[in-house]
Amino acid sequence: DFEDLLLVTQKLLERKDVIKYLAEQYQYFMIDEYQDTNETQYNIFIPILDYLKRGNLFIVGDEKQSIYMFRGADLEVFNKTKNDIKDASDKKSLLNLPHSFRLSPELTLLTNALFSRLFNNPSTLFNEVEYNELICAREESDVSEIEFLISEMDEESDNESELIAKKIVQLTQQGVSDFKDIAILSRKRRSFSAIEKELVNYNIPYLVFGGKGFFQRQEIYDVFNYLSFLVNPNNDAALIGILRSPFFSVSDTDIFELSLEAKEKYFEKLILFAEKKPNFKKILKRLEKHIQLSKTIQISLLIREILMDTGYWVVLSSKNNSGQYISNIEKLITTANNYFSKGLKTLFDFVNYLEDAINSSEDESQAALLSTDNAVKLMTIHAAKGLEFPIVFLIDTNSKGMDDRVKSRSISIDKKFGILTKTSNAGNYFSEYQSAPIVSLYNYIIQKRSNAELKRLLYVGVTRAQNSLYITASIKRNKEGILKPPNGSFLALFKEGLLIDDFSGTVAINGQLNFMLEKDQQFNNVEKSLSLSIPIINHIKIEKKNEVDEKELPSDIVVSTESITDFTKNEIISATKIAVFNQCPFKYYLIYELGYSALNSLANKSSEIDYSKEDSDELSANIKGSIVHKLLEEETQLEVLRERIISMSTSFNQNPNSNNVDESVDSIFTLVSKFYQSKIFKELKQFSKYKNEYEIYAKINDYFIYGIIDKVVFKGNEIQIFDYKTDSLSKSSLAEKLENYRPQLTFYALLISKLFDKIDRIKCSLIFVENPYEVPSFEVNLNQLSSFEKELNRIVSLIRNGKFKANTSHCKSCYFSNSENECVVKH
Repeated sequence: DFEDLLLVTQKLLERKDVIKYLAEQYQYFMIDEYQDTNETQYNIFIPILDYLKRGNLFIVGDEKQSIYMFRGADLEVFNKTKNDIKDASDKKSLLNLPHSFRLSPELTLLTNALFSRLFNNPSTLFNEVEYNELICAREESDVSEIEFLISEMDEESDNESELIAKKIVQLTQQGVSDFKDIAILSRKRRSFSAIEKELVNYNIPYLVFGGKGFFQRQEIYDVFNYLSFLVNPNNDAALIGILRSPFFSVSDTDIFELSLEAKEKYFEKLILFAEKKPNFKKILKRLEKHIQLSKTIQISLLIREILMDTGYWVVLSSKNNSGQYISNIEKLITTANNYFSKGLKTLFDFVNYLEDAINSSEDESQAALLSTDNAVKLMTIHAAKGLEFPIVFLIDTNSKGMDDRVKSRSISIDKKFGILTKTSNAGNYFSEYQSAPIVSLYNYIIQKRSNAELKRLLYVGVTRAQNSLYITASIKRNKEGILKPPNGSFLALFKEGLLIDDFSGTVAINGQLNFMLEKDQQFNNVEKSLSLSIPIINHIKIEKKNEVDEKELPSDIVVSTESITDFTKNEIISATKIAVFNQCPFKYYLIYELGYSALNSLANKSSEIDYSKEDSDELSANIKGSIVHKLLEEETQLEVLRERIISMSTSFNQNPNSNNVDESVDSIFTLVSKFYQSKIFKELKQFSKYKNEYEIYAKINDYFIYGIIDKVVFKGNEIQIFDYKTDSLSKSSLAEKLENYRPQLTFYALLISKLFDKIDRIKCSLIFVENPYEVPSFEVNLNQLSSFEKELNRIVSLIRNGKFKANTSHCKSCYFSNSENECVVKH
C-alpha cells in the first residue's frame, strides 16, 4: 500500500549510490503543501539534499492549514525544516506571504478577528501555531455576506438542513448566485445524508465528493447485481435484485407469485413463470440476450446495452439530480474500461472487483459533473483543502470530533512515549486496570494537539469562501436559556474567538484592516476601518414557485389548445444516430423512436429473403465485423489469430462444428492477416501513445454526445482518429465512402475537441480492412467543429420536436424501402 511505498523508498535512500544518483540528476527541489509532510517523507528527500548543505530546497506551506495529523503529518517537521533553512542561510530565506487574493474584506476581517484570539500564545509542544494577520488584496464589494444559521431544535425554528436548503433557494431566487457557486462543507461525511434529503425536497441539484461512497450508490448496486446474475444465472439474490430494480420494476406481489413455481432456482422459476405472464416473457428474452452478449461483447458496451434495453437511462433521467446519477454510471463504465485495460480479465474478475469495492471503498467520491453543470457541491473540509468557492456553508458546527486519548481496553503507540495502555497493578490481573502517570501526560498532550488541529481545520473551512460564509448548527438551550455549544465543536471556537455570549441577535466585529490595492500598475498598502454585523437566523421564509393564492387567479380563464411539447434531457446522442438522421430523418424515426430494425423491414420483403437459409449457421456480416474490430482492438498476434477467431465465432453460433463457421473463420483470418501485411498497419504499430476502442462522452447543453473510436493516436498537439471499416468497396469509391462517413468522423473529432482543448490539429482517417492500401483522410479545424456543433444542436432540436421528414433520395439504398425503392411513408 502507500505506506509501504514510503517505507521501502526510505530504505532505498539509505544507499549512498542511490543518493548520489538522485543528487546529480536533480539540481533543485520544491515541495508544496509542506505543512502536511510526515517524518518518513522528510527522511526520503533530506539525504538527497545533503541535509540542506546544497541550498537547493524551496518549500511552500502554511502551518495554519496543517490538518492531516491522522495521516501522520507532523508540524515538528515543518518547524524543524524552517529552522534548518534559517540556520543554513539567514532569516531572509523565510518569506511570509500574508496577502489574501481570495477573501472579501468582510471575510478577511472575520478571519483576523476569530483566529488572532484562537491562535494566541501558541505552544510548539502542542503543535499550536502563530497567527499572522491577513492583508486583503481584493477591492471592497457588496456581494459579501456572513450569517449564522442556528436551528434551536424547537417547533418555531427550521431544522438545520431546512435552513441550508431555504438559504440556497433564496440566494438563487434573488439572482445572487448559481448552484455551482455554492459548496457545503462538513467535518464528517455522515452529515450529508440529512442535507441530501432536504436538497432533493427543494429541487436543488447537488454533487457529493466522498459522503456515501461511489460504490455504495444504488445505481452502482443495480449494475453490480445485473453483472453478478450474468456471471452466474443461479445467483437468486442478484436476479431478485434486478427484477425489483428500475431495470424491470417487478412488484413484490409478482415476486411472491414467481417464488411459488416448482423449481429450486429463481431463473428456472422465471422460465416457467414467463409461460403464464406475457410481460415476464419479455424480461426473460432480455435476460437471455444479455447472458449471450456477456460472453462476447466488451464490458462497457455490455453495460450500455443493458441500460438501453431495459430503459434504465430513462429512469435515471427522470429523477431529481439526474445529472449525478448519469455521471456515476458513466464513471462506472470508465472504471470498467480502465480495469480491463490492465491485462487479461474476465467479467467474473470485474464482478469480484466490484464486490470488494462495494464492501470497502467508502471514500471513493461520486463522479464529477462537468464544470458546466449547475450543482451544489458537498464535501468534507479535508477534501476542500486547496479549493475555493464564492459561497460556503460550514455545516454541523455543533458536532464534536474524535477523542484520540488512550481509553480502557485500547492501545496507542507514540514515537516518543512508546506503547501506551492501561495495565494491571502489581500483577493483579483480576483487579481494575490502572493507567500509568505517563498515560495521563500523553492524553493531556494529545487533547491539546487535537484541539490545536481543530482550530486549524476551522481555519481551512472558513478560508475556502471567497464572498459569503454561512455557519450552520443545531443546538438546544440549556436550563438558563442560553445556547451553549459543546466543547470540541466549531461553534464553541466561534463563541471563544468572537466573544459571543449567546447565539441570538447579531455579532458585531469592528477593526482595522490592511489592504494591498493595485493602482497604476503598482500595489499600495492602505489601512481602513471596517465594521461587520453578523445576524443569527433560525427561520427563513422563501417564496415557493408553485404556490398560487386563489384570490390572485384571473376571473377569465384562458384555455390554450396548442400542443405541449416535451423532451428528455440528458439523453445520449451517438455518432450512429446522427449518421442515420443525416441519411433520412424518417429512417431515424423508424429505428430509434418506433424500434423497427433492418430485420423488421426485411421480413416484409419476402421475395428478398431466402428461407432455405433460415437455419444457416453462417456468421452474419455484422458479427464478422464485430470480430474483426475486436481482433484489431486486442492487437491479436498472428500466431494465435486463428484460435482467437474460432473462440469468438463459436460463442456467436450454436453449432461450432458447422462448415459455414469454418468458412467464416477462414475468411476473417485471410482478411485480418492480409491487413497485418499492409503499410498502414505497420505505421500504426510505430505509434507509442494511442488508445484502442477509445470510449468517450461529453456534454453539450443538456444532452450527452458519445462515441467509441477504433483508434486514437496522440502526437504532441496533434490527434489522429482512425476508424476501421469492414465494408465492401465493390459498389462505391473511396471518395464516396469518405463523404458518407464524414459526419461520423467529424462527430468523433468534436468529441475529442471537448476532451482535449489544447489540440492544434485533428486528422480523421478511414481504414478499409478489405483494401488497406489507400487511406482516405481529412483534417478538421475549430471553425468546422463549431459549425458542426451548431448543426448537431439543430438535429437534436428536430428530434426532440418530432420533425422526421423523409429523404426520398436515400430510398434506393434504404432497407425500409420496398422493391420499387419507394419510401414506406407512402404506404
